[in-house]
Amino acid sequence: MKILLDENVHAKFKSALGLPDVFTVREMGWDGIINGKLLQLMEENGFDVLISCDKNIYFQQNITAKPVAIIVLNVLFARWDFLQPLVPHVQQLLPNVEHGKFYFLP
Repeated sequence: MKILLDENVHAKFKSALGLPDVFTVREMGWDGIINGKLLQLMEENGFDVLISCDKNIYFQQNITAKPVAIIVLNVLFARWDFLQPLVPHVQQLLPNVEHGKFYFLP
C-alpha cells in the first residue's frame, strides 16, 4: 500500500507509522498543488491512500470512482502533539481502507 501524507501532516507522522511506501507531498515535489490535481497525481503514481488534516477535502472532492482512499485527521491543530495520538488508529485502519471512501479520525 502506497501512502501519501498531505503537506499539512507533520513529517514525524511518516516515521511514526513505521510502514514502507509512505511519502510526503514535499518528498514528491508536490508542494502547493491543489487537491484535485493532487488526487490525479496520486492515481498516476500508484498511491492508495492520502492522509490529510484538511477537513474541507470531503466537501471539495468526490472520490467515489477514484482508486484512492482519504483519511482525514480531525485535529484542532496540525501540530505533532495533536497528531501523535492518532498514529495507532491510522495503523489499525490502513489494512481495512477501501478505495473511494473517506475516513475521519478520531
